[in-house]
Amino acid sequence: TYTFLNFRNNINKLYDIIELSFYKIG
Repeated sequence: TYTFLNFRNNINKLYDIIELSFYKIG
């Protein structure tokens, strides 16, 4: 379960980076 939570956390960080890059483009 710990690995799954860690995986989800990494996914959330990835989405944050994508959002930031979209804000920079926009």
